[in-house]
Amino acid sequence: MSKEKSTWKKANRLVEVLRLLREKDRTIEELCLRIYSEHNPINHRKILRDIKDLIAQEHTITPNQDRQPKYRLVKSATPTMRPSEALAAHVALRLLYHHTPNPPPSYLNALEKIALTMPEDMQTIAGHSLRGTATKDRRFDPFETIATCWTERRVIAFQHLAMTTTSNEVHRVELEVYFVEASRSNFELYVIGRRRNHPPFEIRTFMMRQMKNVVGLIDRYTIPKDFNPQQYLSNAWGVIGDRNPIIVQLKFNASVRRWLERDFPGVTKREDDEHGNLILTIRTGANNEGRPVELIPWIRGWGSNCQVLKPKSLQAEWLEDARELMRKFGGRT
Repeated sequence: MSKEKSTWKKANRLVEVLRLLREKDRTIEELCLRIYSEHNPINHRKILRDIKDLIAQEHTITPNQDRQPKYRLVKSATPTMRPSEALAAHVALRLLYHHTPNPPPSYLNALEKIALTMPEDMQTIAGHSLRGTATKDRRFDPFETIATCWTERRVIAFQHLAMTTTSNEVHRVELEVYFVEASRSNFELYVIGRRRNHPPFEIRTFMMRQMKNVVGLIDRYTIPKDFNPQQYLSNAWGVIGDRNPIIVQLKFNASVRRWLERDFPGVTKREDDEHGNLILTIRTGANNEGRPVELIPWIRGWGSNCQVLKPKSLQAEWLEDARELMRKFGGRT
């Protein structure tokens, strides 16, 4: 095991020991069963060392006098977060929670660990805000398998039916996972990686919800050093990124320009016309047919306040949408 992976596992185990002792007093055997699902001499010694390390970090942990002593967390080291940092952690928690109000256990455990980094008087409030419902969120069915294989750099295989396909044919995909992204537009999870069993063996993006029967393979891979997720997603309105980039030019009425003062993905130019209207030039990714599928719903949301100037293909689609609305509803009052 590499030093980095060993250190990562140790850090996560320390956080987990603290979390379990905050819930109630526990024996070493109970801690082993919760963390390893097995109590043996090796795990026993690891947890004992973890407790000594936590004590060295100024956490007060004491055993009682029972034959199999239970350890009590009397005092935990006070977090060094500034108020602004605590608020930032709170905002991160709320955004993650809104991403899924019905998280799987591993997701909820991660949220609780983030909450433990906050000042003690905020931890209870943060904890109450993370309670989900019993309804299962199907987005997370392959979550554990993808997480494990991404960490171990093992190829995954799954059955996939593309959202844009006109047939019902399901394809088998073998994927080297490079990154997992939560879409800003629909809160769905997407897996980004290199498809290795179908030419041209390029980087593709798959919605996790559409990935069925996900399994890990024994084949391993290395993420290219030149893969930069921030660069790949720099012009993304969702997760398509800079694949098949096109230039879109939009004109917005002067009456809505104040709603467009913040930054938007891929905007390369902002200019005014003689009537005070705002013209945005946007570089964005498109699907294989050249349609900016993630940008189109945003354009439609502005209604008559937005006019498509370029490209001509998108302008024609936008005009046809307007004509279709007139055909359906133009005669109604």
